[in-house]
Amino acid sequence: MLLGTSIFLGILTLWTKQLLSLYRFMASVIIMFYSHKVSRYALNGDLETASIFENLLQLNFSQSSKHFQIIFYYLVQQLVLAKCFWEAQEVVKDNSVKNFIVSSFVIPVVLAGLPIPAALREYAAVYASLVPFLFLFAITYLSFGTIMDVIHERFHYGKRMVQNFGWNTFIETEWHRLDVPNLFRSFWVLRMLINTYLFTRAHYTELSSNPNGMFTPLLESVLATGCDTNLAVLGMSSVYSYVSGKICSFFQSVLLVTEEEDSFGTISAILFVLLAMQNGLTTLPPKKRIVRLFRNSCLLLTCMLHFIHSTLNPVLMSLCTSRNPSFQRHARSWMVCLFLIIFPAYMIYVLHISHQFSTWIFAVTAFSVEVIIKVLISLTIYSLFLIDARHDDYWEDLDDYVYWVKSTGNAIEFIFGILLFLNGAFIMIFESGGCIRAAMICIHAYFNIWCEARSGWKVFVRRKTAVDKIASLPEASSEELQRRGDACAICFNDMETAKITRCRHYFHGVCLRKWLYVQDKCPLCHETLSADNKNNRADIPRSEIQPQPRNAQAENAGE
Repeated sequence: MLLGTSIFLGILTLWTKQLLSLYRFMASVIIMFYSHKVSRYALNGDLETASIFENLLQLNFSQSSKHFQIIFYYLVQQLVLAKCFWEAQEVVKDNSVKNFIVSSFVIPVVLAGLPIPAALREYAAVYASLVPFLFLFAITYLSFGTIMDVIHERFHYGKRMVQNFGWNTFIETEWHRLDVPNLFRSFWVLRMLINTYLFTRAHYTELSSNPNGMFTPLLESVLATGCDTNLAVLGMSSVYSYVSGKICSFFQSVLLVTEEEDSFGTISAILFVLLAMQNGLTTLPPKKRIVRLFRNSCLLLTCMLHFIHSTLNPVLMSLCTSRNPSFQRHARSWMVCLFLIIFPAYMIYVLHISHQFSTWIFAVTAFSVEVIIKVLISLTIYSLFLIDARHDDYWEDLDDYVYWVKSTGNAIEFIFGILLFLNGAFIMIFESGGCIRAAMICIHAYFNIWCEARSGWKVFVRRKTAVDKIASLPEASSEELQRRGDACAICFNDMETAKITRCRHYFHGVCLRKWLYVQDKCPLCHETLSADNKNNRADIPRSEIQPQPRNAQAENAGE
């Protein structure tokens, strides 16, 4: 077990040149076995009745022509295999060895056309395959010391990486170095091309007579065979990752977001694999597999819409708070908002008119409606900040409006989280259970319900505490504010209304409340503002509170 793990870890961390050498050796072994199969089929298959010379002596020219075509076909195959076998070798390039190996590939096919005894015909393919086998064995034996040194060195490299940086860093480094997603993607595309060719070959007559009618069966067959094994699921997940990453990059370019984020490509691949494992995608019959694949794709599509909104929301907040006058930037964001409202609404409509209501329809609907609500909340906050930007005076109620709009959106998202939890529990109990589904439900309950509820409650308590503290402070009269002619030290705007702290400093009530979210000290003199402080001046009469000039405030700030 330890030796196998060591060899696997050493192979996993091979450099590109060493991996190419390993791939060449593996390709040589595959070519050798395939050549042996072709030789046996040529000797014991179509050509076992009579040789080409016997047919010529009997003046059976039609049979001789047929045998000649078969021999030529097998001969071309063996020559191509011999060429590939030789090109895969990088140690020996001697022409005499090359001719000897090519002869070992060709001789069984030549013997198939000769009148040779049955015993020799039976063992000719085995004897011919011994030549490339002994050649590969000799190369392996001569390179055994180098191979073990490389495996030993790479194993210790992996061991040092794990000890110094941990498994996560090691796996991530090797994942990017080997470009594993591209390998899976290439494997899946090549597999789909082969399956398409096989389907076309098997249904050539139907495709010739009705090409349009066979497109749907072709697509279903290709998709069904594209996720019938675990390795195929990994390949399809890499394709999903690539497509979703390109779509998100397109929306980032529309929003003029310069930071390239490929995170959703990785997230979509992980989600696809988890959904496939959760639903047992590889074990389903082809028809049900297509249906499940469609449902998983709809869920992944809604997740992508959520990711696009997470990219859109900071852009909207930046545009409205920075007072960006560029109409083009605003229009681009509006178009993305319009898409995030219309597309999920249309998808809900199409799904509801084409499918009966079920648990997965409910999940897709909930995710889609949640996206629409998030966009509407973002647009509402965006509009409030734009209105505030058009105001010449300070809008003190803006913070309250923004808070209640955000709270409404968070409450709706929390309700949807509970509904999705109940929907998942219903699926697990009455439709399809499993450890993976149970784990996903527990993760959803913890992060999307418990953590969100705890975070929202903390925000509510912190805000309520700040409001109570602000309410306990005296309000400055208009005469005092006119006499001072001062500005708020937090937002630097003129004060039409203000709160007086226990240290006789004047601030906007809203600004002071925001400050209390961070710390319970005066922004200027850092004196505690809570009413339970023993050294506070809560009992100072209102008449004793004198306006403090700006230079005194500066001195207090300096202290």
